[in-house]
Amino acid sequence: MASSTEITNLRKAGRLAEARAMAQELMGAHPDDVWNRRAFAWVLYAQVKQALEKGAPKEAAAFLQEFDALAMPGDEVLLHQHMAAFRLKLLPNAVKAEARKEAGQFAEALNLLWEVYERDPQWAASPELHQQVAWAIWRFLKNLDPAAKNSFSLVQTWTSRYRMLTGISRPSLIHSVLLNQLLHLPEPLKAGFDFLDWFRFWNIPSDFEEKDWQPYAGPEHTSPPLAERACNAWCRALIRQGRGAPEEEVQDALQRLEAISDAHPSMSGCRISWPRSGSMFWLPIPLPPARTCCRLSATSAPNSGPGISWPIPSAARRRRNGKPACAKP
Repeated sequence: MASSTEITNLRKAGRLAEARAMAQELMGAHPDDVWNRRAFAWVLYAQVKQALEKGAPKEAAAFLQEFDALAMPGDEVLLHQHMAAFRLKLLPNAVKAEARKEAGQFAEALNLLWEVYERDPQWAASPELHQQVAWAIWRFLKNLDPAAKNSFSLVQTWTSRYRMLTGISRPSLIHSVLLNQLLHLPEPLKAGFDFLDWFRFWNIPSDFEEKDWQPYAGPEHTSPPLAERACNAWCRALIRQGRGAPEEEVQDALQRLEAISDAHPSMSGCRISWPRSGSMFWLPIPLPPARTCCRLSATSAPNSGPGISWPIPSAARRRRNGKPACAKP
């Protein structure tokens, strides 16, 4: 006997024509049955997806119209998200952007998507568009030529625009990979980038995914965890700012970083003293290439900022209260 379960089984088996026919039959007999409507809606989802994959946008648009006629309730969140993503792919600018991306023209692809964000109120607040733009920003930065005349201003522009994308989940994969890309900016782009300002936006540690605390083991090399490298960059940004950094911001950073070190004792680091407060905290600041310790401390001059002296050989480290402590310089 035909049922919503049988429709679902046919859909999952890839027998979409049979699933569609059965769904239409059941909808005709029981138009108000929520299970039948849901099963038919997922068949339409599969048909839109199939049409887009084979390059048939008009066919996909027709299936989307059928889906709209079902008037599925708003609590079918995942279904509506999928369909919104499909609608986005049918926009003229999105179609052009996909073609530019495939051709390696990442700047042009990004600009086309940003044009939708700026000019189309219907899509400006769409999480699906925000996701597309965010990934386009990542691809653009990944392939940016550091020798280009305006490369630094482009990094500033697109990282600022990324902050406007309120539909990006935090934490999420795109949020993490974009941070990773910024940490891998080539010099001198990396040296000029304002990481202290970036970390005011990028909330450590709550914006990290669980995997961001794990080392990356690639086929040719192993990298420290993203979280560890981000903490490193944040600490260095604070050091560079020196006594110009607002006291409240410094104290907040120190407390959060100390909590990270307590929660992740395997992360290497050193002690830092901030002269205005007289506080000393344990901070995870790995220092490449030998991942040795350093001492961050006040200089003898009055009202001075934090100073730094490194490297100290790894063998000079010793244990204090269960944690490695930096040797005195």
